[in-house]
Amino acid sequence: MARVDTTQKQVAMVSAVTELLKVRKTMKDFETNEAMKRISPIFSSVRDSASRALMVAAVSKAGSLIEKNRSLTDKEVINQTVREFPNILAEINFED
Repeated sequence: MARVDTTQKQVAMVSAVTELLKVRKTMKDFETNEAMKRISPIFSSVRDSASRALMVAAVSKAGSLIEKNRSLTDKEVINQTVREFPNILAEINFED
């Protein structure tokens, strides 16, 4: 597995959440599982398994935030998800 630094992991997570937010705009009734299916091709395009796992975790977290409070703006979703990055990174413990 190639080494991926923390900044690259965070960029990957923000990119994935941004894709989720794009899909959110096209869905009448947002549902995390359905949104995940729609953006899953971006996960398979990432070679690094650590980044891929972190992207899925970040999207899952963002989806949960949206489902709990559907009135959150995109900026609020990103900001709240970014605040969770240290926890996500800690939970998905890969060797660097």
